[in-house]
Amino acid sequence: MKKISVVFKSIFFGAMFICCSTHSAELIPFSANDEWIFIQKISQAGRPDISNEIKFITPFKNDNGENVIFLAKAAKDIGQVIWQPVARLAASICVQDFVGKTDLGLTNSCSKGLKTGSEWQVKIDYKSAQDQIKYIVGSDEIVKVPAGTYHAIKIQGVGTHKSLNESPENITVAYWFSPEVKAMVQTIREYRSADGKLLSTITEELKEVKVNASLASPLP
Repeated sequence: MKKISVVFKSIFFGAMFICCSTHSAELIPFSANDEWIFIQKISQAGRPDISNEIKFITPFKNDNGENVIFLAKAAKDIGQVIWQPVARLAASICVQDFVGKTDLGLTNSCSKGLKTGSEWQVKIDYKSAQDQIKYIVGSDEIVKVPAGTYHAIKIQGVGTHKSLNESPENITVAYWFSPEVKAMVQTIREYRSADGKLLSTITEELKEVKVNASLASPLP
């Protein structure tokens, strides 16, 4: 089990004031049968690149009102796709990195939205590792991915990953979140050694989406 601690520095998200902002995006809650397909590419030094197609769906809410996220996995031995539950999101969560399995520490994002200039720090404790990442919300950008072209809010993160008996790694991550599709339409993660050497790059792009029809249309 992981433990997450969050420190906010924003008049929008929490305790301390920082200036200033140009917009606040209204976020839309997840609905039953929202569906996303991502193309993931993993590049590691000295190894062949890996590509994956990853599918998520929110088929229902449980008795606690949580959105249950399922991941489709191909069971090659029986030639079928098996859906497995991978997360339970509180109804207050509207921002989620499905592939990275994190809400970025934004546990009340449905009511708070995303405000340009907001920044916060997240500490995630695992059994034998710890991540510390500082995020900041940037401006809107137009992003073209296989699913289409969307207005997206850029969120950038910088931090460290520490594992027992291993050298610390530096993490940089960039998300492009589209409220229209309730998801990150593009994600880029880079992991570097303490001396700056690139160890791996992981990217995800939205390939297909099926959410509220009136909100999911890409730009022309």
